[in-house]
Amino acid sequence: MSDILARLMALAAMQSRADLSDYYTKAETDRHISDEVARIVSDAPEDFDTLRELSDWIATHEESAAAMNSAIQANTAGVAALYAEVATKAPQSTTYTKNEVDTALAAKLNTADVDDALDSTSANPVQNKAVQASVARLVDAGAKNLVKNTATSQTINGVTFTVNNDGTITANGTAIDNDATFMVSNQNFKNMAPEGTFFIGTGCPSGGSNGTYLIAFNYLYTDFGNGTGYRQYPENPPNTNVIIIVRKGCAVNNLIFKPMICTAEDHAISPEFVPYAPSNRELYEEKANYLKKTLVDSGNLDDISTDEFALYMTSVTGKPQNGYAFVRTSVFDSNAALQELTMLSGNSSGRAYVRVKYGGTWTDWRETTTQNAQNG
Repeated sequence: MSDILARLMALAAMQSRADLSDYYTKAETDRHISDEVARIVSDAPEDFDTLRELSDWIATHEESAAAMNSAIQANTAGVAALYAEVATKAPQSTTYTKNEVDTALAAKLNTADVDDALDSTSANPVQNKAVQASVARLVDAGAKNLVKNTATSQTINGVTFTVNNDGTITANGTAIDNDATFMVSNQNFKNMAPEGTFFIGTGCPSGGSNGTYLIAFNYLYTDFGNGTGYRQYPENPPNTNVIIIVRKGCAVNNLIFKPMICTAEDHAISPEFVPYAPSNRELYEEKANYLKKTLVDSGNLDDISTDEFALYMTSVTGKPQNGYAFVRTSVFDSNAALQELTMLSGNSSGRAYVRVKYGGTWTDWRETTTQNAQNG
């Protein structure tokens, strides 16, 4: 019994001991100490691989040791300042250096490429895009389309031709009995461009043919929708008829014709249709003709039957006073009209009058000068 008790007590004592896995063996301890010492010594020279040797050197080189210590302290402060400055900078992984930026820009902005791109003879595939777009806008905004559409909407042989505000013509219907022929304009381009200029006529919708529909420019050529024909300008060109033709039996549904004659140079820059706009020469001639018409030196104001604004000379009768006068006539119909007159000469200069035509008879002139002054 006592033997069993002794064995139990011995077993309890063994369980109270620490786990041996938590401790180094003697051999492990020696090896660990040796490794740590070797790590500290590292590749130090043999004369300085012990603390005693280092202590002896420092004792005999106090000034050098002090200088070394100061350098270490200074470097520590510099490193700390550098670290603080870097902390305020953008991350290097997402930031380009100055050299990197300059290099990238140099690759993108090559002045030789830019000069080449702006050269009209450049073979650069992106040449002149911005310049060409600007020139095209200038061409389209000017007197590019020379076809002055003077036609009015009408139905011809079953086809209704509607003249739109922009100068285009919409065709609807089926040509019966004969071709439906619609005259757009009849013009002479004698003063439009120098002799030798090439003109091109366009405007037929795609799909046209000689047997369906087309635009005939009797002096230039016929357009079936390809807009590629042109002709050189002679010294004495004949009048050019612009005619839309829908052949007999052909049905058209909201087909839009865009008749345009322009120089080949303008067409090369921008082939897009634009409405007619008068050239500077046409504007000058129209103004000159208008001025000629406004100087009226004979007749009677009572006989005016159309809207007019003109300078009437002394010899014109029907004025409230003798002398020159500006008269604006607004005609509503054959029996109703309004005339406003301002005298320009003599003692009556500057005096204004008005009268109306009612039931075919003019009223007396009524002076409005005094009334205007009172109202002002």
